[in-house]
Amino acid sequence: MITRITKFKIEKASLKDFEDFMKTFRDEIISIEGCRHFDILKDKDDENNLFMFMIWKDNEYLETFRKSDLNKLIVNKLKIFSAKEPSNWTVETVFDPDQLSQQKSLFD
Repeated sequence: MITRITKFKIEKASLKDFEDFMKTFRDEIISIEGCRHFDILKDKDDENNLFMFMIWKDNEYLETFRKSDLNKLIVNKLKIFSAKEPSNWTVETVFDPDQLSQQKSLFD
C-alpha cells in the first residue's frame, strides 16, 4: 500500500471555506478505485496546519488520481487557501496489514 501525506497551512480566514470545499469532494475521493482511505487531519497545536492523508492500493492508483481533473481542481484551490507551499510525502507501508491484525505488537 502507498500512503500520500500532504501538509499545508491554510490562511485563518479561509479555514471554514477550505473545510466546506473539501467536504464536497470527500465521498468522491473515497469512491475512487484504489483509494483505501482519505482523511484530513488538524494539528492539535495549530488548527491552520492540516494534513491530507490518503492510502492507495498501489502507486499506479495514486498516479492515476494525481493526473485526474479532480486532483488538479483540489491543488488549484489549495493554492488559493494556503498560506505557504504544501509539503508532500509518498510512503510505503512497512508492515503487512494482514499480519498486523494478528499481532499484539509490531515487534512480535
